[in-house]
Amino acid sequence: MKELLAGIVMVPGVVAGLLYAVFAYLYHLSREAYFRAWKTGWGAYCLYYALITLNFYTSQSAIVYLVANLLLVGMALCIFASTRLMERSFFAPSRSVERSFRLQRSDVMLGAGLVALAIWNLWAHFDHGVFRLDVERHRYLRLEVGVGILLAFCGYRFYRYARQRDSVGFWLLSASLAVWSALLGFRQFHSVFEQLFGQFGHFLGPIPQMLLGIGMLMVLFENERRVVQENALAFSTLEVN
Repeated sequence: MKELLAGIVMVPGVVAGLLYAVFAYLYHLSREAYFRAWKTGWGAYCLYYALITLNFYTSQSAIVYLVANLLLVGMALCIFASTRLMERSFFAPSRSVERSFRLQRSDVMLGAGLVALAIWNLWAHFDHGVFRLDVERHRYLRLEVGVGILLAFCGYRFYRYARQRDSVGFWLLSASLAVWSALLGFRQFHSVFEQLFGQFGHFLGPIPQMLLGIGMLMVLFENERRVVQENALAFSTLEVN
């Protein structure tokens, strides 16, 4: 049983590790702040799967479970931060505008809400003071639902960017996040999810995640092409003058 559960989390974990390498490489190429956010988020996501796997092979630990959930929250918040960084990078009137992420009160409230949800998930697995992953003593809203809602909002932002720039890369990011958020939302109805997809349902998550990697590559390519076109137009204007 442990081998089966470890396989369920290890395959998405390996995919997450590969995507971390992709985002780290893209950040190395561009040095854009939004790629750094994706790199950081996917690093947290890799650690999330590592801790889940650790809980399968060792005695179940409430601390490991909570830290893993907080890493999942961190991943979602990094993607959320990247949407604002992208807006400043792609739609700012001046290339010299400040692109660093500035924390707002709404960001703190959002993070606090997801952390509270992670603690609620932890509390639901305590049975007479003993932490057990296979027991859910209380009704609760799964953390994946809250994360899925945030990712759906990020997908909506990318949808807006796609319409403004007519960008295939942003369209793909929006669609991928929409699918991923729907899959996360299904975790609340685990029995229905298993009836629909069986054990293979756990392997569906990496599909939209891989599409996210492709989408970010396309965004980088489209941005570089736009910069080249702008430079060519500037040089042609100088020649005319």
